[in-house]
Amino acid sequence: MLRSIFGELRTRPLMILCVVCACLAIISFVFPRFIDAVPFVSQLLHSLILFMPIGAVIGLALFWWWRVGESLHCPKCDYEFAYAADAAIPHASHCPECGTQWHDRWVKGRREVPWPRFVVLALCAAIGLAFCARNVAVYTSFGTARAPMWLLLRQLREDPGTDWLVTDRLWSGIQGRTLDLSTELELASLAIDAIRRDERSSTARNWLREFFNSTRMPASQVSRYLEQRLDVSWRLVTEDGQPRVFIRAVDFDTFGIGTLTVVLDRCWIDPGDSEVTRQEDWFPSTRGSRVNNSIEVRLLRSSRPAGESSLSIPLPSEAKGSVKARFWVFWSPGHARASRVSPRQLAENPALDSDMQLVRAIELEALIPDPGSR
Repeated sequence: MLRSIFGELRTRPLMILCVVCACLAIISFVFPRFIDAVPFVSQLLHSLILFMPIGAVIGLALFWWWRVGESLHCPKCDYEFAYAADAAIPHASHCPECGTQWHDRWVKGRREVPWPRFVVLALCAAIGLAFCARNVAVYTSFGTARAPMWLLLRQLREDPGTDWLVTDRLWSGIQGRTLDLSTELELASLAIDAIRRDERSSTARNWLREFFNSTRMPASQVSRYLEQRLDVSWRLVTEDGQPRVFIRAVDFDTFGIGTLTVVLDRCWIDPGDSEVTRQEDWFPSTRGSRVNNSIEVRLLRSSRPAGESSLSIPLPSEAKGSVKARFWVFWSPGHARASRVSPRQLAENPALDSDMQLVRAIELEALIPDPGSR
């Protein structure tokens, strides 16, 4: 019946297309980072794979009603008409098996299902349907709320971060679930990476905040979060023959857990330990001060961080050797604040203020160009 509808449709191109799409679906599932890294290619492949089950079902229907040979059969019960014997039977215009009038309604060829090709297309159809179900579970809010945890966790592991909306939806599907500690620890690492990669990952930030407030988050994960949250760098330039250091601090999660405060302890020239500047109190710190140099302004704008601050330190024109600086990074659970003790005292004795925690000490060094090359 379907063969008469589709006429002489050749099934070989259909089978090749289905097999290729099934292979692409498997590759996309096993290596999603490589497929999803290129948005246009990813969308094209996904569209092609999503239509693959339709072609596979059409091919299965064709193979199920596949007929070969030149024999004539009853259209209802598939009884084979024998010219000599059945023509001699009275009322030969009706099928002797079921009585259906078959004159001019014979079906040509005996039914013979090509099982190898049928099984291949059935596998392609199953892979295509599984791929569609996976896309529903990953890319829709309805799916992420009902998807198994192993699928969401695997997708977060392999997420290339090209679409923050997809990442945010995955984290939305995780919130509110009861998880074991090992899964929570892995999710904490993934949340830290997601926040560092894209500041718009608000759902990952909310989940991490809830985990932090639950007191189940181990100290190692807290330290890793606070260390990866901040990036301090500097560059040395020469303006009108005078060297100048531009120090840049970037907080990648200004809306996250607590507040990070970067404090410059001291800056000095080595060798000789000639001190350039020292900061004895909490303000001014690197937070809030801006650099007016156009080169540094372009550098700040191009990085698009969540929160950034910078500090400019002029160096003596006769300075030689290398310039060094030491910074302290403090964390407080609330908003930015100054402790009642100086940064140096708190760094030496953290017990003086329990609400201001020393996260890390950073030392930077840069070579000062020779006066003749400035």
